[in-house]
Amino acid sequence: AVDKLGKTTLSANVAVELGDGAPISLRGGGEVASVALNGYDYKNISVVADIEDDRIATSVGIADEALMVDLQALADISDKAMPAYDAVMRIDRADLHAMNINHRDSISVLKGNVGLSVRGASADEMNGVLRIAEAEYETVGRECDADLVEISIESNEDARRLSLVSDF
Repeated sequence: AVDKLGKTTLSANVAVELGDGAPISLRGGGEVASVALNGYDYKNISVVADIEDDRIATSVGIADEALMVDLQALADISDKAMPAYDAVMRIDRADLHAMNINHRDSISVLKGNVGLSVRGASADEMNGVLRIAEAEYETVGRECDADLVEISIESNEDARRLSLVSDF
């Protein structure tokens, strides 16, 4: 994956507080003017992060011609036995052909909303749900819509259960 990363131009502001046993505190934000990835040059990316001891909150906005996304994520690792990870992402437009992800179709556009909420210290102990809502995929001469796709996982010491619910 590293060989697919190209030139990156960015500016950032970061404030860090450390000392005397106090929790680590870091607040920062930045603008990525451009980053080349997989042969496509993404532009207009903003990032904000806030780290307070065992809690990390971040927000990413991308306002590129091929990718328009807003992402908010939170990781709370204060409970080492059951850390929590939550994220929501709104995809207004993801042109998979322009981003060199789908080489087969000249039109390959995705949009929708994604939500993730999982708990667990490892993949074997993970419990949670991934929801994809109001999804639309457009390709040459076809369109696929889904109001809701939900994948959930429940794990315990004896078994894991994975379920998929979808309206298409």
